[in-house]
Amino acid sequence: MIFDINGKTYSKIEFNTEEEVENVIINNFKLLFGDYSILLPKSLISTSGGKGTIPDGIIINFESKQ
Repeated sequence: MIFDINGKTYSKIEFNTEEEVENVIINNFKLLFGDYSILLPKSLISTSGGKGTIPDGIIINFESKQ
């Protein structure tokens, strides 16, 4: 499916795996989130209580302070 939004053409695609989605975001995060963004890749984050999680990534945008 191809559609137009504000003069820009987009195509809808479906991903077969979550890994495919992650790779697109990792390879295009500056396009998606802006030039003043950095991506911290997957790593274990632990709480002081000993619980942990591995987020898909953390993106920080310094321009919008988000």
